[in-house]
Amino acid sequence: MTAAEGSPEVATTCLVLAIGYVDENADQAGVMDLLAEPDVHVVLVSAAGDPVGWAGALARSRPATCTLVTVGAGTSKAEAVRQGMRAAVARGAEIVGYVSADFSSPVSEIVRLRDVMRSRGAAVVMGARVAMLGVDITRSAVRHYLGRCFAMLASIILRTAIYDTQCGLKLFRPSPALDEALATPFSSTVAFDVELLGRLLVGGPGIPPLHAGEIIEVPLKAWHEHGSPVSTPLGAFQAVRDLRRIAADLTARRRARDAAAGL
Repeated sequence: MTAAEGSPEVATTCLVLAIGYVDENADQAGVMDLLAEPDVHVVLVSAAGDPVGWAGALARSRPATCTLVTVGAGTSKAEAVRQGMRAAVARGAEIVGYVSADFSSPVSEIVRLRDVMRSRGAAVVMGARVAMLGVDITRSAVRHYLGRCFAMLASIILRTAIYDTQCGLKLFRPSPALDEALATPFSSTVAFDVELLGRLLVGGPGIPPLHAGEIIEVPLKAWHEHGSPVSTPLGAFQAVRDLRRIAADLTARRRARDAAAGL
């Protein structure tokens, strides 16, 4: 992994965008709007060989606000996000997170959720796509109902009720639990959001987990669908496969944690 050198000054918010992935075409205008926000540093993660030369040029021209992390060719989006998050945490920001590179959630929503996190003192803030009067949520009926079924299964695995695990707007406060959650690659590809939340809720040997009360979901005011691999039959199969892997991994982590505590 290589990263462009950044400024020694630390922005209080550091956000990760995985670019160059087929399910999510990067919106360059959105990236520029995000960079225009004060006190925000952007980490762009790109697989080697992908045609995203603009990202490298941007990182070189704006080292104080933008870093490029390059991962190996063929690296999954889940691993790209994990490596980007580790780079974000290493920068020492107050708040880190990842957002959809296609800006399904506009920059105004990213900033609003960041402000909610600060005002409420939460450890994790997640966007939730709730279609109701007065909001601008554009989402196909198929994706909505698949998402509801997926969220129900994910809530069972996580042992806590969560409305929307897969929204690509999540913010975190750095902590030992987050370091532990990002320490090793995810076993999942489609459902890595669930796996990350599960690791945070489980903790590790000698590392206290987060409590469900430290995680809040904030209904988004705007979100526009740009397509999802989970909406295809193959994507749905991969998501169910991922949930089974996550359930097994979290069970093993709980046992290791309890064994270390002598329980």
